[in-house]
Amino acid sequence: MWTSALELPVYAFLLARRFESWWATAALTLALNTITHPALWLLAPLWESSAAGAVAAEAVVVVVEGLLIAGVLSLRTRDNRSRPPARAALGCGLGAAVLANLVSALVGFLIWT
Repeated sequence: MWTSALELPVYAFLLARRFESWWATAALTLALNTITHPALWLLAPLWESSAAGAVAAEAVVVVVEGLLIAGVLSLRTRDNRSRPPARAALGCGLGAAVLANLVSALVGFLIWT
C-alpha cells in the first residue's frame, strides 16, 4: 500500500499528460504495483541479507515497470493520432519507473533503518 501511495504522485506528475484522465494514470500505477510488488517480496529472502541483492531486485522491478509503461504508451496516448515512437515510449517508461521506484525505495530505506 505504501509503495502505491508513494509512487502514484510521481507517476501522475510524469505521465498524466499522456493519458485522457487522471484515473488512467492511477489505474496504471496500481496495475504496475499489483504485478511487481508481490514478486519482489516473494523473492525477499534471496536479497534481504545484502544491499547488492536489494539493488538488483529494485532494478528488475524498474525494468519490468518501465517496459509495461512503454507498452501502454505505445498502445494509447492522449492524442491517438500521435503515438510516440517506441524509443520515446521506452525512455519515458523507464525514466518514470526509475524516479517512482527511487522515491519509494529511499522512503522505505529511511523508514526501515
